[in-house]
Amino acid sequence: MDHITPQQAFDALQADPNALLIDCRTEDEFYYVGHPVGAVNIAWNTAPDFEVNPHFCDSALRMAGRKD
Repeated sequence: MDHITPQQAFDALQADPNALLIDCRTEDEFYYVGHPVGAVNIAWNTAPDFEVNPHFCDSALRMAGRKD
């Protein structure tokens, strides 16, 4: 996976209307810390034990199905 700067991510999202930004932080982080406009939250770890979300891949694929 390539690492990009926030500005590069913003530019890529602006350049491609079909791009999908998945924010994989917890739901609390997503809503209370803040998130990029248009980001979709699919938590990688789920509270209270912060186990890996067994539905992460299915959820991401379902969301990506809405995009090219």
